[in-house]
Amino acid sequence: MGSEEAERAELKLVQELAESLLGPPDRYVVREEHRPNCAAPVASDVPIIDLRRLLLPEGDDGEAEKLRSAVQSWGLFQVPNLSVSMPT
Repeated sequence: MGSEEAERAELKLVQELAESLLGPPDRYVVREEHRPNCAAPVASDVPIIDLRRLLLPEGDDGEAEKLRSAVQSWGLFQVPNLSVSMPT
């Protein structure tokens, strides 16, 4: 068995890895010393958008601009006080 065949024999499907509760193979893990040194953004830094203000009959241009800016610069935003009814 050649080295390529041996490597293929070691490969596992993602589902198999998940079921085995083992971590990913070492070749897919970036060693600690090579990982980027950056802090995750603090939740308080993520823009907050009030969707209720966007739904007002007269609209809210300021909130719409905040939404546009959040999507363009962050790619996400927080939505507080959103009432979501759970299906029963």
